[in-house]
Amino acid sequence: PRPGQCRDFARTVALRKGRQLILAVSADTKYMLYVNGRLHARGPQKGDVAHQYYDVLDLAGAVKPGRNLLLFRVDSYAKSFPYYKFTGPPAGDMSAATLFVADGAILNADGSQAERFWTDEQWQVRIDPALSFEPDPDVRSYVGFKEWIDFRRLPADFYRRPDFDTKAWQPATVVHAAFTPENVQDAFLPHRLMPRSLAPL
Repeated sequence: PRPGQCRDFARTVALRKGRQLILAVSADTKYMLYVNGRLHARGPQKGDVAHQYYDVLDLAGAVKPGRNLLLFRVDSYAKSFPYYKFTGPPAGDMSAATLFVADGAILNADGSQAERFWTDEQWQVRIDPALSFEPDPDVRSYVGFKEWIDFRRLPADFYRRPDFDTKAWQPATVVHAAFTPENVQDAFLPHRLMPRSLAPL
């Protein structure tokens, strides 16, 4: 795979009238969440390879009764560590392993939990065919790759289409169960999930 990638993760969630959706999510290195075609959140808070922050998102007002499309765009630089005078991601985006994790709860009107869902094979994923990260021979420092976009391969209004069809995408692969510093036991991934400590700007 390319050293820098943008991956799209998608899942549809069906809600009954009066129900709401809460979602805890994190990604390495950063994500953008579109709910039914509208940008809802960006994250996570910057940490380091041993401190991975997650966001708790209340999707009230963004979801509706019936089918809802959750689409995450995740930039990952895990295959390319910053290296002095050579190419790599920006120094502020250091990474150790590709990660996208979500843990959601569908709530009844009284706040009780109706259903749970998480990042499993029901999520669909693809590597963005229109975006690539390429080295710049004229900039050999910690500023990272140049981003190249091929608009011929980018569907019109891609992010703003709540009915966007993701059936041709691949099922996501479960790498490891998520863990926090309290429940980690000899896990091979470096991430330790921690709640956001700073309010979003």
